[in-house]
This record gives sequence, structure tokens and C-alpha cells, in this order.
Amino acid sequence: MPTIAVVTGHACAAGCVLPLSHDYIVMRKDRGFLYLSEMDIGLTMLAWFMALIRCKIGDAKVRREMVMQAEKLTAEQAVKGKNCGCGI
Repeated sequence: MPTIAVVTGHACAAGCVLPLSHDYIVMRKDRGFLYLSEMDIGLTMLAWFMALIRCKIGDAKVRREMVMQAEKLTAEQAVKGKNCGCGI
């Protein structure tokens, strides 16, 4: 049975892991984003979390920006550029 995560605001750190763990993500287009705040404070990403990101964010450029530069991914960016393979 497929699962759907609904994100009505910002999804940071562990709040980013939860929606990425679902089959589909529904986000508001006027506010909110997916964001890996761990990068801003210098934490190391665990192997299982990187595997999840590789599976869900298909575009290597977007994945690199999220993981290496702590870029925020909005729903509109994900849909417009078809950057995310997670059904946003």
C-alpha cells in the first residue's frame, strides 16, 4: 500500500527524513521546503540517510546542492524542474 506524506510547512532535519520515507509527498506551493539543516552545523550524514536521498532525489545536481550546500528544495522547484523522484 503506497503512503503519502503531507508537508504544510518547513521539513528540516528529521522532519525531512519522514516525508522522504514515503512513496509520495504533497507540499504547499506557497510555503515550506525540504531542508537538510545538518549540513549547516557540520554533522556527518549516515549511510542509510544518504541511500534514502539517492533513491528519492533523482537529479544529481539537486541532490548535491541539498547535501553539500544545504539548499532548500521547494515544492515548486521540484515539480517545475522535475528534479525530485519522490512524487512531489
